[in-house]
Amino acid sequence: MGQTSPSGWSSRQQGTTLEMSPPNLPTNRIFLYSLYRPEASKTSTQSWLKNKAETDLSTLGKQARPLQYNHTGPIQNFTGAIMNQGKAQVVTYMAAEQDGQIHWARIITDADPKFFKPYLTEAIKHFTTVSKVSTTASKSKPEKRARYKRPETPLTAPGKGLTEAQIQGIYMHLETGFGVGGFVTQNYEAYLFLKDGTVYEYPDVPPYDLDVPASRQIEPKRWGRWKKQGSQLRIQESDGKTSDWEHWHVAVAAKPGEKLSGSFKSISGGGNVALGGSSVVVSMKRITFLPNGQFRLASTGGGSDANVSAYSNKDLAGTYQLDQYVITLKFNNGQVERRFFYFYPDSKDTFGMGGSVFVSVDQ
Repeated sequence: MGQTSPSGWSSRQQGTTLEMSPPNLPTNRIFLYSLYRPEASKTSTQSWLKNKAETDLSTLGKQARPLQYNHTGPIQNFTGAIMNQGKAQVVTYMAAEQDGQIHWARIITDADPKFFKPYLTEAIKHFTTVSKVSTTASKSKPEKRARYKRPETPLTAPGKGLTEAQIQGIYMHLETGFGVGGFVTQNYEAYLFLKDGTVYEYPDVPPYDLDVPASRQIEPKRWGRWKKQGSQLRIQESDGKTSDWEHWHVAVAAKPGEKLSGSFKSISGGGNVALGGSSVVVSMKRITFLPNGQFRLASTGGGSDANVSAYSNKDLAGTYQLDQYVITLKFNNGQVERRFFYFYPDSKDTFGMGGSVFVSVDQ
């Protein structure tokens, strides 16, 4: 196929399939990334991949969990689990359509996220590059990835943090994560870029309320530096490591006084279903905006939906105001909350609020 493996990886050509493994892989571990020849299809990419995955998975071992579909980025995937010689393994199939051809790949790895996550990130990055898929920010339902436990973000008085003159923008970077049930996801994560060349990862408070000096002291690992070179961004993390961003977008700020209309929801959670377990934890938040400037909230656990509370509920309803990267929620009980806010670049149907991403319930 004329493709090369990720830098440093070993590879071998098996017919029309390129099989690749990461360097220094322990002898008792498996991570096998197989890139197949593109194929034409008259069916949808999802249907095509499902048929291909079901047929292939049955040849690999005893199926421990059924295949689960996910499409949160430019790549569609099905993830399942098998038992191979008494050992649980995760199997992920990826596909992307480009110019009438379906590019696809398979990953088989031990069911240990700490082991496979770095390799998985590299494999997906490689597949995204060789398949030349569109990098338009996804409007599908993103799932918030698991992050390390961190100290509470230090705040200033409202509006006494960063100024508009100091902010370069909110940049969104495509990253690999794990969603509900432990399935592989690709989501656009937010970063706050400042004009002084520094970058703050995963902001969840309005930049105008961020106490930057205190943040640099309390949570230094969230700070780094950025530099743009052509269409590529180079990020230097707090430990000095650098990475080049290829798939990124600039978020859109809200216009002062802009109004929203409709219901939006954000789904997050954890679990280990994808790894052969039986645990699934789901949490859903839902917010409805009315054209007259009112809002109402609902939050559920366990994955079940709930009716949006009536506007008369003082603790879950009130009025809102948008202004750049902040939404101010004024509850009917007198409480006022300022939350970080931004739109995805391609649609007002998807936006970030706080540390979550919300999508229209009509999508």
